[in-house]
Amino acid sequence: MEAKPEIPKNVILTELLEIKNAKGSVAFMGYIGPDPDNKHEFISLYQDIFDLSKWLEIKKSDIIYFTPVPESVLPFGGTILWVPKSSIIKFESIKCEEAEFDKYTEEGLRAGSLGLVMGQATSIKALRRPICNPL
Repeated sequence: MEAKPEIPKNVILTELLEIKNAKGSVAFMGYIGPDPDNKHEFISLYQDIFDLSKWLEIKKSDIIYFTPVPESVLPFGGTILWVPKSSIIKFESIKCEEAEFDKYTEEGLRAGSLGLVMGQATSIKALRRPICNPL
């Protein structure tokens, strides 16, 4: 009788389970950004490189494990990290709303003084711009 090959264990899972408190952890995947407070206590994790208006702030001392994420999963590569479920994760966001150009801007467009190319726009009043404010 031929011996069956051993089913390989996941290397990352095996390493995680060797770490104390890893069973009570959760993973976050994204792109590591600059230190939000310049004190080297937190990292910024942007979960969507195409939308930088939302990010997480995670205390570095809470991170129990991390590993790179291949570009086939996240464009441009990223990181997945694990923290205990008891960690306090701060969610930061910039609120963006659409607002119509005001009369001054509309007149500037008509006069050509703002240097914007309108292309095929049929009405200046139809143009909108984002107004973003930190929450």
